[in-house]
Amino acid sequence: MTITSNPDKSAPKRRGIRAPHDLDRRGAVAIEFAVVAPLLVLLFTACVEIGFAARSYLLVAQAASTGASYAAHNGWDLDKISSAVTSASTSQAITATPTAVTFCGCPVANTITTTVCSTTCADGMITRRYAKISASVERTTIFSGATSLPATVTASATVQLQ
Repeated sequence: MTITSNPDKSAPKRRGIRAPHDLDRRGAVAIEFAVVAPLLVLLFTACVEIGFAARSYLLVAQAASTGASYAAHNGWDLDKISSAVTSASTSQAITATPTAVTFCGCPVANTITTTVCSTTCADGMITRRYAKISASVERTTIFSGATSLPATVTASATVQLQ
């Protein structure tokens, strides 16, 4: 009688006690996903929130710069400067608040020191006239107050008048 081995898979599987490395791991992936998915969603939402805040700041800074540019080229006209600020962006309701102001000052290093008009500055020149144009917008948020990002974004630009 000849005995041959049957290498095909029709042989019965061994049943019984399994070694620890043979344990069933089908549920492990679902548990790992349940732990990691909320963290990924939170991270993604935070990135979107920061992106919205940055976009709002860029729009407001551009609006303030537009108002300052108008004042530099056309002189002081509060109504037209405010109109230039508010019409700088059509995507968000930007306001010209706080109201643009004009003041006299002397340039010192990288700042402007406010002084009385018609006085002499340290550089020997008479005081210059400046305008400070501000713009702000109410920022929409995803987290509704749960972040330290401001609800109102404000920017300003200062320009020397002619």
